[in-house]
Amino acid sequence: MPNSFLLMGASVSLSQSFVRLTRHNFLEGGRLTTLPDLAHLVCQVFLLFACSWAGGFVAASVSRRTLWVSGALCALPCLSCLATFRIEFLSCVSLFLFLPAALLGARRGLRIAPMKLSFAILLALAITILMLPTLSGGRSGAFSWALLWPAWYLVAAAHQSGNRAEST
Repeated sequence: MPNSFLLMGASVSLSQSFVRLTRHNFLEGGRLTTLPDLAHLVCQVFLLFACSWAGGFVAASVSRRTLWVSGALCALPCLSCLATFRIEFLSCVSLFLFLPAALLGARRGLRIAPMKLSFAILLALAITILMLPTLSGGRSGAFSWALLWPAWYLVAAAHQSGNRAEST
């Protein structure tokens, strides 16, 4: 549930970045401002997708039988924010950009086959490296640390399932 708030904030931030980068230039008949702006936007999209996917995967794999409870707890903050969302130039849909990736992660997490350790490490490292500028940013950086734990949990779970497979 706490990550739902953070992921909604990341969704809105991504939407605001997209509007900021495109609105001004499209009105003038141009494209995205610069290559660094485009690279930053692509990193934001990847981070939102990866963090959402990892969170959905962990929620589904940890609470297979009670996934509906986890889903309901995730939906509560979403509904609360939807009722109070007021940003003039953004649609309410911008709150839920994280949802498709989270649902895909949950679907994958319900499968019996464990995640490969190499994929889990690659995902966790990519998320961590791309978040480094945010992680050192005061209070908002402290909240960003919470988005890292599902990815590193996947590494620990994949490592543990690999150790069990080797011992049998």
